[in-house]
Amino acid sequence: MNHINSSEQPAVAPRKSGAQSTRAALVVAIGLLCAGADSARATVNIAFGDFQGAWVATASYKTGAVITYDGASYIALAASLGIKPTSNANDWAILDPPGATGPIGLTGPAGATGPTGAKGATGATGATGATGATGATGATGATGAKGATGAAGATGATGAKGATGATGAKGATGATGATGATGATGTSGPAVALAGFGGGGAGPIGPLGSGTVVAESAPIKTKGQYLVTATALINVAANDGVYCFITTVNTGVAGKDNVQGGSNIAGYGQAAVVDVWTVDVGDALQTYCYSAAKSAASQVYGASMIAVLAGSVGIGPTIKAITPTEGAAVRTAPASAPTGPEDSR
Repeated sequence: MNHINSSEQPAVAPRKSGAQSTRAALVVAIGLLCAGADSARATVNIAFGDFQGAWVATASYKTGAVITYDGASYIALAASLGIKPTSNANDWAILDPPGATGPIGLTGPAGATGPTGAKGATGATGATGATGATGATGATGATGAKGATGAAGATGATGAKGATGATGAKGATGATGATGATGATGTSGPAVALAGFGGGGAGPIGPLGSGTVVAESAPIKTKGQYLVTATALINVAANDGVYCFITTVNTGVAGKDNVQGGSNIAGYGQAAVVDVWTVDVGDALQTYCYSAAKSAASQVYGASMIAVLAGSVGIGPTIKAITPTEGAAVRTAPASAPTGPEDSR
């Protein structure tokens, strides 16, 4: 193998034959400047490897690899990765430094004019232009000849009805007519019985408790539906209420309805109840009054009751007004009696 120093060009060894390698080994002697007191130049033998083409920053290069970079050829002095050939003389050696840039050549003659190109395709139709301004009004034309009279038009719709005229003057009063025959005498009205308020000399009815009868009719003689009106003078104790309702002897307090009258204002007042009851023969109507708070101080001073048989004239029960003394002796409602009005009137 031949050797050269750093000032000589690389030498190509003769091709070997037979079992020897058919590839020639090129050896370049590269002079390296070694650091030291004498700055002696050393000679390094590097065998040419494969040509790797242009240098790539991400490629790994082995010792002896040949590449090109920036117009010159370089040989790797040591294995490297990402080291530019021009950045480190210990890793790369230039093989053929480029010469100086030559002068600019003369301008060549102008070329012949080329043939005319083919006609291009027709362009797309352009957008419609804006509408022009309205022209001035033309002069009025001459009046035309009078046309023939047209046919008569159809009859129009009937107009709206006119307003009513004013009322005429009042006519004269007609003659008096003959007197009519006397009508039949009507039947008598229903019998009505009233009991006045007031406790008399016997004192008020009370205590009322859960329910006390304050008025009761005589037994009913005609079965039917009766319109019943009951009133009572009441004295309501503080923080209490006195209420009255209508029922029958057979029905009792448990069968009462929700129609009641009374007051929860302390002092004297009036309880009034109007109700409708269907009563059998022999039964009797009753007026009950009770104390909502079961106060012994609340009392009834007098009561009355009127019952009229609906749909009949002149027929009705005999009304019995109960005096305060009688009221204290009559039956008391059961413990299930109401403790307050459900529908006061």
